[in-house]
Amino acid sequence: MPQLSLITGSDPAHSLDALFVNAPLRDYDQRPRTNDYTLPVLGMAYIATYAQKAGFNVGVLDAEAHGLGIVETAELVNAARPRWAAMNLLAPTYEMSARIAASLDPAIALMVGGHHAKAMPDRVLADPRAGLVPRSEATPEHLVHVIETVAAGDGYMPPNLLGALMSEVGTLQENVLLPQGRHFSGLSAREIDVLRLVAEGHDTEVIATKLAYSERTIKNALQGVMTRYQLRNRSHAVAFAMRQGLI
Repeated sequence: MPQLSLITGSDPAHSLDALFVNAPLRDYDQRPRTNDYTLPVLGMAYIATYAQKAGFNVGVLDAEAHGLGIVETAELVNAARPRWAAMNLLAPTYEMSARIAASLDPAIALMVGGHHAKAMPDRVLADPRAGLVPRSEATPEHLVHVIETVAAGDGYMPPNLLGALMSEVGTLQENVLLPQGRHFSGLSAREIDVLRLVAEGHDTEVIATKLAYSERTIKNALQGVMTRYQLRNRSHAVAFAMRQGLI
C-alpha cells in the first residue's frame, strides 16, 4: 500500500493539483539506501510554495530522502492522483525520472525541469518528449504553448538552442566518441560496418572476408546488437540501423 503520508504540504481533504517529485539518485528497490545524507530540494520547494500561495493544492515527495525505488515512487504518485506530476531532470536523476514517468498513469500530466540542455545534448536531442524553454522566454503564455505542443506529440526546441546543441554533439562525437570507435547510437564502427553489409544481402562468411574478421566475431557482433537493443533478428537489426541513419 503506497505511503501517502510521505507527501508533505498538501491538503488531503482536496484533490491534488500538482505533486513535485524529487527523483531518487538510483533505484533503491534494487539496493536500499544506507545513509541519511541528502541535499534539500530548495528550488522545487520554492516553486511548490509559490503555486500553493496562488491557490493550488500541491505536495512534495522527496523520493531520494525517503530512499524510495522507482516502482514505489511511481505507485505512490499514481495513488495520489495529482493532475500534474513535476520532476527534476538533472544529470544524476535523468534516467530515474524517465523510468518513473514511464510508469505513471497516462491521465497524470507530466512537467519536468532541470539544468541547461547543453549539459546532456545527445540525450536531449534524442528524446521525443522534450520541450525546451530558456528561462528568458518562460512567460506563462509561452509555457502553455510548449506544453500543448509536447502533449500533442511534437517536441519543441528554439532554433538557436537547437544549433548550439548540434554543435555540442558534433564536438563530443569528434573528440570523445570517434577516437574510441563509437557513435551516439551506442554502436561501434565494427557493428555499423557489419549491419551495412547485412543490409546489402551478404551472409556471415562473406562479411567476415570483407572485414577481415572471423565468422565468430561477426556472429558475436550481430548477437550483441540484437541483445542490447532487444531486436528479434538480422532484419530487425538492419531496420534499427536504418532508423538511426547509420546505413
